[in-house]
Amino acid sequence: MDITPKCKNGDTLFVTPFGTLRPCCWLPEQKSWYTFDVDPEWNMNKTSLADIKNKVLVEFANRMETEPMDVCKKMCSKKGDTSLFNATQQMIETE
Repeated sequence: MDITPKCKNGDTLFVTPFGTLRPCCWLPEQKSWYTFDVDPEWNMNKTSLADIKNKVLVEFANRMETEPMDVCKKMCSKKGDTSLFNATQQMIETE
């Protein structure tokens, strides 16, 4: 499956009330807690925004290209991949 992570350039970042950045708002809360909220690399109180966007986020997006989470498969599959629903892509195509 071809994945193009929308988070790779930092356009879809989601900030929690605790100062934690997440790659996007589509990630399920329970998965996000264990993946991002407990990791100091994603916390703006411990890691600069520039470091998160330029290093941590890029590493995450690169990993999602080869080992995507289910939500990444749904929301970030490349155009033309009809095996999964991609709401954002479908909205763009209908405009």
